[in-house]
Amino acid sequence: MCHNLWRGTCLSAIEPSCTLPRWSLYTRESRVHELREFVFVEANRVPLLYWITPKAAYSTIVNRLLRRPPFRIVEVVSADVPEASRRARWQAIVEEHAPLEFTFVREPVGQLLSALDQMRFCRGLGAAESVQDYLATFYEFVDDKWPAPHCRELHMYPQVAGYPAPGFARLHFVGRVHRLRKDWSLLLQAINVSTADRAMDVVNRRVRPKFIRSDATWSVFATHPSVKAHTEWDLRCIADI
Repeated sequence: MCHNLWRGTCLSAIEPSCTLPRWSLYTRESRVHELREFVFVEANRVPLLYWITPKAAYSTIVNRLLRRPPFRIVEVVSADVPEASRRARWQAIVEEHAPLEFTFVREPVGQLLSALDQMRFCRGLGAAESVQDYLATFYEFVDDKWPAPHCRELHMYPQVAGYPAPGFARLHFVGRVHRLRKDWSLLLQAINVSTADRAMDVVNRRVRPKFIRSDATWSVFATHPSVKAHTEWDLRCIADI
């Protein structure tokens, strides 16, 4: 079902309930709903707004695909900008330019594992060697006990969180990292841009750490009650896109 048509066309069908999901997992849920980072770009005079999803080909998209003609990055609004200012800037861009709003997402459990790897690296903990290592790092986030505030916890937020009303369903286009080449081409078609780019060939498609590659070990992590609660809305909202 399309909540948001792009110039009369449905580009991505999003589950109707994926507007402003709620999470029971977090003590301070309001932080999960803080506005995510975004990039305002233009391509052949078509305005686009890329909502950044960490650990979902963000570096490839921002540092390679959007920095080559016909794309031109107009503005990057990061988490370093105060929340109120981010919202004000987003509102101004939407009112003035009515951009095509899009993002790319990743399989939820793999995205969470990658985010946990990032947090462990940031904090100098080294690679996780067990499911328990990942869960310990995860609970520090959930319980708001990060010992290193400079680590960017936004990597940990659910992929469908952090959007202005009506939420995730406001997006015109949602692509999937595992089919980045195909979905990027579909996005280009939607804005009548024809260009080939091999940058997406370098995307890291590794989903499972070495020790967790067996289905049984993966299942232990994926079916853990807290992991299921964290990924519930991501699984519901992006599984069929």
